[in-house]
Amino acid sequence: MIRMGHSNRLNVRTGLLAGLIALATSASVHAITVISTHTLQNGGALTVDPPLLVISGGTGPMLTMLSGATAEWEGAAILGWQAGEAGGLQLLNGTVRTTGDGFFYEGVWHDGGAGYLGYSSGSVGTALVTGANSKWEMEGNLRIGHYGYGELVIAAGATVSAGNTLVGAHAGSEGLAAVNGADARLDISELLFVGMEGTGELRVFNSAGVSSGNAYIGYLYDVTGTALVSGAGSTWTNGGELLVGFLGSGELNIVDGGSMSTGSAALGLAGGTGTINVTGPESTFTVNGLMVVGHGSAGTLNITDGASVTSDVGVIGSGGSLSFGTVTVGGADSSWTTNNLILGGQAINLPSNGNGTLTIQDGGTVTVAGITRVHNANSTIQLQTGGTLQTHDLDLTGGGKLDWTGGTLIAFGDIKTDLTVPEAGTLISTGIIHGDTVNAGIISPGTSPGRIMINGDYTQESTGSLLIELGGLTAGCDYDQLWVLGDATLGGTLSVQLLDGFQLDVGQQFKIVTVNGMLGASTFAGLGQDALVGTFNGVDLFIRYRYDAAPGVLLYTIPEPSTVVLLALAATSLLRRHRRPRAAEL
Repeated sequence: MIRMGHSNRLNVRTGLLAGLIALATSASVHAITVISTHTLQNGGALTVDPPLLVISGGTGPMLTMLSGATAEWEGAAILGWQAGEAGGLQLLNGTVRTTGDGFFYEGVWHDGGAGYLGYSSGSVGTALVTGANSKWEMEGNLRIGHYGYGELVIAAGATVSAGNTLVGAHAGSEGLAAVNGADARLDISELLFVGMEGTGELRVFNSAGVSSGNAYIGYLYDVTGTALVSGAGSTWTNGGELLVGFLGSGELNIVDGGSMSTGSAALGLAGGTGTINVTGPESTFTVNGLMVVGHGSAGTLNITDGASVTSDVGVIGSGGSLSFGTVTVGGADSSWTTNNLILGGQAINLPSNGNGTLTIQDGGTVTVAGITRVHNANSTIQLQTGGTLQTHDLDLTGGGKLDWTGGTLIAFGDIKTDLTVPEAGTLISTGIIHGDTVNAGIISPGTSPGRIMINGDYTQESTGSLLIELGGLTAGCDYDQLWVLGDATLGGTLSVQLLDGFQLDVGQQFKIVTVNGMLGASTFAGLGQDALVGTFNGVDLFIRYRYDAAPGVLLYTIPEPSTVVLLALAATSLLRRHRRPRAAEL
């Protein structure tokens, strides 16, 4: 046993006294300053009573605990105490536990049950916790880079747990927390700050895990915080809110199969800049509540190369004119799925002057179960070749823009805007378009099959195509139909396909276009009145345009030959009955 008597600090420097801490037995001290390197092992126990363990010195001393060594006390641990000093702790299958309330030591208040790495400006504190039986349990807070530089590495199945955790706590500090390897964990019961007033970095990789209550990356002015979740099996679970770039600069990268989930998320708030990059197959970011990209500042979300993001509600460019939100979804199998999506507003029915931009590029898909609303002219959805936007409703009535140059728009409900389908674009819909519609690309009514209603005029240009699928005899249910409440002008091509299992038969007809206004004398290119559209399972299908009181386009098959003969005889009889008598018969 080592006992202190009336002193409250044991200074172990070099020589004979230095060897005492290397004992395999227990040591009990009030406080200890380790100036050189020592080892506690073979089940040895260190008890500090009370309140402070300090490992610090100009030579960078290290306390190593291995082979079941333990340390437990009510107080705190400081690694790297004064400027110019360094101190380290290694738990190699060892355990440290700190508990208790806060306390004054040498006139300074310290958190109870806490850990400080890099206590003063110019100091360095490091900790390595590795091995399946290694644990550092803090009832209180953990500060990695208090005023100096702090570095915590958790590896090979080890666990560190704490209350509030600050990585880069105060101005001028730097902190790094790295969690590496399967079953390595950092568990934070309360708040996690990565870059609070100083510079902070969090790395989670190689199937490691982190949990936290609320998390803040880049919290205060002129501060940088970065976080990385990398590799299959690497996870970060945040139960509450995640703020990336609150007043400072924050960046979160979820890559190479890493995953993160959080209660809510906000990127770029109150003058900060926030960026989240989710990239690579199997990389996932799940927001169980509201996700805001750009609120009073600049926020950026990039979903690329097969990654996926899921949220309850997505808001891009919330708040006033200083709000800039940018979301890009691109690359094969990249996706964002959300229940409602708002650009340039704070809620579905709450517009603002925010600036929101959503870009959907080749291979990217955005799926909205409810409404997609673009509130103002500052906000735009850019749908590009190879991209897909699938939504129930699309509302641009507030002046929002749809910059559609290619790709596929799928809408099951109302589309509230004038709409132009570009040459490289495809519209698939079962809803109502509240506006004039120009088709220079492809329009496919229904979702195999169904009906599109256009509450306006319809113009099909020379590059446009109307795709009709036939699967039965009931319009809008068994086969596709385009219903135009205004005037229609046809052009371009008509493409007809049979759905699986459906066979044409003689004497069938399909009204594929209904026009409430005027059809004029327009036709599809190369398909004049009663022209052959195609032959399907040996049955010819023809087209007929109606320009009378019930304008539209009809597809029909020829009746059976016996029916044709009967119709011809009936027509002859009618002609004879109504023929004028000749003069000789008067």
